[in-house]
Amino acid sequence: MPKVSINLVFDASSEGRIYELWRRLEAQGLMVPGLTGYRPHITLSAYEAEAPDDLIGDLADVAHRHRGFPVRLDTVGCFVDHAVLYLGARVSRDLLGLHHSVHEHVAATSAAPPVAEFLYPDQWVPHLTIATGRSIEELPAALEILLRSYLPIEARGTDITVRVHPSTEDYLVLSLG
Repeated sequence: MPKVSINLVFDASSEGRIYELWRRLEAQGLMVPGLTGYRPHITLSAYEAEAPDDLIGDLADVAHRHRGFPVRLDTVGCFVDHAVLYLGARVSRDLLGLHHSVHEHVAATSAAPPVAEFLYPDQWVPHLTIATGRSIEELPAALEILLRSYLPIEARGTDITVRVHPSTEDYLVLSLG
């Protein structure tokens, strides 16, 4: 069954800074998923669904209830089990409110649960994946690059996107507010 993700994406300037960071990390030999076509994003939730439209319903209502807002990416974290390095987003009322609205909306239109525990409202880890290593030993060099020159990133969340995996293209883009 296809995976459908609902994501928060950023303004062009913020995306530019993130792409620059991704290119520097790739030059160090790390795998950078974003450079394979994914836009920089924070996953609000993801589900398995045969028909994406049935799952997301009229997500435009959620987008229109929320305005664009600042997102401060100022924490570096690692999902150790998967050797994934990420930038953590500072939790704000706007970010939590959007996350909550997406979950409420999908719950009202579908019985599908999120595909991962870290996406549930009470366990959410808002993050932007930076790099993945083939092993955890590859990540210290990436961490040094991050700490020396790129943080924090003051981004602006501007749109909600829906992606049907494995495609890297946006299935749907909805402007906030």
